[in-house]
Amino acid sequence: MTCLPEGRVNEEKRAGVCLACSYKCHEGHDLIELYTKRHFRCDCGGKRMPDVRCKLDTLKIEANQQNLYNQNFSGTYCTCHRPYPDAEDDVEDEMIQCVVCEDWYHSRHLGTEDVPSTSKDFAEMICGGCVQRVGFLRNYVGKIEDAANQTQLNDTVQVDVTGMDESNAAETSTVSNDESKLEATDSECEPSEAKRVKLDICTKPPYDEGDPAGYKKGATFWNEGWRNFLCRCTDCTSLYKNHKVEFLLDEKDTVQWYEEHGRQKQKQDDATTDDQAMEAFNKMGRVQQF
Repeated sequence: MTCLPEGRVNEEKRAGVCLACSYKCHEGHDLIELYTKRHFRCDCGGKRMPDVRCKLDTLKIEANQQNLYNQNFSGTYCTCHRPYPDAEDDVEDEMIQCVVCEDWYHSRHLGTEDVPSTSKDFAEMICGGCVQRVGFLRNYVGKIEDAANQTQLNDTVQVDVTGMDESNAAETSTVSNDESKLEATDSECEPSEAKRVKLDICTKPPYDEGDPAGYKKGATFWNEGWRNFLCRCTDCTSLYKNHKVEFLLDEKDTVQWYEEHGRQKQKQDDATTDDQAMEAFNKMGRVQQF
């Protein structure tokens, strides 16, 4: 949630609060739901909201250095910088969130004609601005579906090189039995570990501007699991950090994981409640049970 109205006109006053604080500390305030914001900490009672005393945590003195405050904290969205819902806009249009900048966009303002007809046809969207800023994403457009039918390469490939060096085979055969006995140690009784070489292979596809299936312009839409095919070599990993998008490699970053995690937790909570109810029931006498 973001607490307005000061944030509407002053970017320095942009702030966000958690759901609990919105109920406990900001009842009756002008609040707007922000949905997901990555690495965000509640500002209630902090330096951004010094006039509000948090009723849940009174020791908030540090600034939330990782918090990012885009235009959503002022109640505006998309490249049109309009509120949502917009009383002056009578066009029915779906708002889609970019997984990189986490701003929301009207589908008609995404700068591309290749907008899927329904949300079931894609898992994540990256807006045109983020594609331009994080240039290497263009390399993967149109390549993920092909990659899905291939074996995924990890950041390192282990190659067993045991026995590869056979250049000394002849010399070894000429060593006398006495010399072999002298060189024998207790370690011969233990299984030897295979020597392995790690190859740091880059699997990022080349970018071909003339590729009909490649990136053209505007926003891009990605199928579920597309992040698994991002290269994880040393150079690409550094590239993600430089662009501050290393979260793309985190499987727990996706909305799909978050929703599935929530469903599993709900099942566990329901099971715990059922177990507690059954335990209480079993402790009752026969008359109470009836």
